[in-house]
Amino acid sequence: MNAHQKFVVIVCAAVSVVFLTFTALLVFAEDAFQPVLPDFPFQEDPFRWTETLLDRNLPGRGAAAALRTRTELFLGQECVNGIFINDGVLIEKLSPPEPGASSTIAGEIRAFAIDFPARVYFMAVPTAYEFIQNTLPVYTPEWSQRVYVKELIDLLSGYVQELDIYAELADAHRSDIWFRTETLWTSEGAYIGYRSFAQAAGLYPQPLNKFNLEIASYDFSGSLCRALYGVTGGPDRIDLYYDPHSPDAVSIERYTAEGLETPESIYAREWLETERKDNLFLGEDCALTRIRTLISNDRRLLIIGDGFADVLSPFFLRNYSQIDLVKLPLLTEETAKLVRSEEYSAVLMVYGVNSLTDACCTGNLSLLTGME
Repeated sequence: MNAHQKFVVIVCAAVSVVFLTFTALLVFAEDAFQPVLPDFPFQEDPFRWTETLLDRNLPGRGAAAALRTRTELFLGQECVNGIFINDGVLIEKLSPPEPGASSTIAGEIRAFAIDFPARVYFMAVPTAYEFIQNTLPVYTPEWSQRVYVKELIDLLSGYVQELDIYAELADAHRSDIWFRTETLWTSEGAYIGYRSFAQAAGLYPQPLNKFNLEIASYDFSGSLCRALYGVTGGPDRIDLYYDPHSPDAVSIERYTAEGLETPESIYAREWLETERKDNLFLGEDCALTRIRTLISNDRRLLIIGDGFADVLSPFFLRNYSQIDLVKLPLLTEETAKLVRSEEYSAVLMVYGVNSLTDACCTGNLSLLTGME
């Protein structure tokens, strides 16, 4: 053990003594106040029990958890709090799909595709977790996103047109197509999805180097970094690619639980001053975002998806006169009435595989066809 390691161990030990002292005070000084105790017994996991107690009762919440994270990283653990640390990149470990998830999701999409007049395109985006199997010395994959998506697509055969971008993402997985601190693709990654859809739908996919590039932020720290209490990971960069001839929308309508909002831009730049900088893309989630563009044609696109759809949507400003983005978990019957099926040229369903492991992710889909 070198001098640096000895120093870290001594510091960790000293801090642990301080924390344990506070723990004793919290537990035994009942005359001063009643502490909020953990929901599980001390004997089950003493370290986690102490950590939870401190987190609930001491000023500077999360300090104990941050110490634990630093200790685990110092001891060389590759997965902390369900997050792999891989060459400075944070990658969320995805739990296997819920039993029957593919059957439930496929059944809802099939029913939707039958009743909706426009062609339905389906894109499942694997996350970075799928491509790290050979980069970790001790790692046994519990399941394959590729196999799961293939199972889902087989159940959808004949009902939707698959957009398979797995190979392209696999070839490019070492470049900046995913954020380093968020389970989400970057604008560069989303362009791969845009190009795939454009080719399948008979549109002209403008080369990426023809788009203008704006670096919106150099210091984004995503949810994975926050889950590790900022101990490691980041900062990330947020890039925006936009067509110089169609840089923004003509109008935006956001149908939220609080009512109608009409922002001036598809880029919600006020979020750049917060820790949720990824909300730069279209703002905070809402049931329906309606975007009218500078393009004068009769093509309208309906996008149904999750956060991956947010990053993807701006690329379509040059192709469609109107783009409607629906978030199914927030959709209500009233808002669904604004989505008139006969008006759309195409429907694009785009989800990260991390969403598709949840059988509820396509709930409310029937609201868009009135077939409950």
